[in-house]
Amino acid sequence: MPLMDLAFEHRMYLPLAPLLAALALAMERLLERWLPCPPRRRAALVVGAAILCSARGTRTFLRNRDYADPLRMWESVVAANPHGGRGHLMYALQLTAIGRLEEAETHYRQSLELRKDLPEALVGMGYVRMKQGKFDEAERLFRLGVDHPRTNHVAHFNLGKLRERQTRLSHALDHYRWSVAAQADYIQAWESMASVAGKLGKTRVEIEALRQVRAINPHAAEPAIRLARLLIRADEREGGDPEEALKVASSWLGRRDVDQRAVLECVAAAQLATGQLEAARATAEQALRRAGDMATRRRLEAIRHADRPGPVSVPVPSMLQILGPWRWSCRRARRLRAVSTSCRDSSSIISSSLVNPVLRS
Repeated sequence: MPLMDLAFEHRMYLPLAPLLAALALAMERLLERWLPCPPRRRAALVVGAAILCSARGTRTFLRNRDYADPLRMWESVVAANPHGGRGHLMYALQLTAIGRLEEAETHYRQSLELRKDLPEALVGMGYVRMKQGKFDEAERLFRLGVDHPRTNHVAHFNLGKLRERQTRLSHALDHYRWSVAAQADYIQAWESMASVAGKLGKTRVEIEALRQVRAINPHAAEPAIRLARLLIRADEREGGDPEEALKVASSWLGRRDVDQRAVLECVAAAQLATGQLEAARATAEQALRRAGDMATRRRLEAIRHADRPGPVSVPVPSMLQILGPWRWSCRRARRLRAVSTSCRDSSSIISSSLVNPVLRS
């Protein structure tokens, strides 16, 4: 549970402190009077206390099960207090996260009816409208969220996503910039900015966005390797820096949670670009023992047989290529390609309204 949520939890129970203190004093006085009593009465007191403790322990255990699942927790909050606007909002956000958009819209509406000071509900309803393809209504709701400082960054981020759906990439990039200007550690906006900048061919912007992503989450492999490849491929005017690329890529050597083939290829390319010809050949030789597809083998052979230092063309990898066998087996990847091909072939039979909206996005 995040630290801020724990702090909120403590503040929520803080008013119980005086009551619990008074209860403890009362129990102490009661025990002072009842303990010198006859054995039967004492046994009844002990049994009653044991039953009370067991009941409270069971109730705590069941409540902890609710805390383990955010959806279940907020569902219980709404059931216990149907007139609480924030409970409806938090439940709607959880429903949105799992794709139950119609139910989420109902609870967004209820939260706004109960409380007018919840701009998060406006942005949430805008997201539902965007997923439903109602772009004008979605933009209107996002604009309302922009006017509130608490949701300014989220609203701009969603406006950027909306502009991407409308293929207005330059406008999307502007909204992502405004989003990170409002909240500098909003990693989703930085990631989306890097993606859009890459599509627009703005390599310098893409590199700076990936640097920010890596600074916020240094444990993420995909943006780090992607940054290293861009630093190798780009020239100095675009922000290229092979020395930095070598440092970034080398930090992932030996990690079991990352496909080492991609890491070794990136390290070899960076070594070649920085003039370390012999080291690049040795690293490429090591990567060739792991390489599977012919395209990768050809790139590594080019590095191994290079007769002079210099930059090489290194394609930017996808998440699937980076995580490799740690996340996906080759068999599963082939199955996904077969399913994708089958879906395209049957698109004339299946109505587009039945296609998963997440895949369409």
